[in-house]
Amino acid sequence: MQQQMGVVVASDAGTAQVRIVQHSACAHCGKCHMSHEQRSLIVSAQNLVAAQPGDRVVLSLSERAVLQAGLLAYALPLIAMFLGAFLGHYYGGQTGALVGGFGALVVSYVLLHYVLEPRLQRGPKFSLNITRIIDDEEANSCVTEHDNSHY
Repeated sequence: MQQQMGVVVASDAGTAQVRIVQHSACAHCGKCHMSHEQRSLIVSAQNLVAAQPGDRVVLSLSERAVLQAGLLAYALPLIAMFLGAFLGHYYGGQTGALVGGFGALVVSYVLLHYVLEPRLQRGPKFSLNITRIIDDEEANSCVTEHDNSHY
């Protein structure tokens, strides 16, 4: 399980908005689309423990879901680009390969963003879950362990 700590900022009907803070070890990763100046992000999560605004919580997402999301986000566009380049080359030579590859890449990103992403967000497989509420002492010890484990 991939876990992240956060603070609930709003809660309603089984879901909660949680502010997560970027750790120093993650500062230059870029996977969560935070800029270097932006240190927090608000995410929506299933509120399985009835957390209230102000509660410190642990968010979880299965390792399998993280891997599958990565494959969708990276492998699908790459496969589309190669397939588009191959078909473009077959029908239009070198220029066709260039146009076909980039065209298929753009189409794959549009499909991912406007078709696949909304469907996945509605399903439970890729949703973040609040698995427990933690106290301030446990939160501080977890942050210290996380920061020290990457150096």
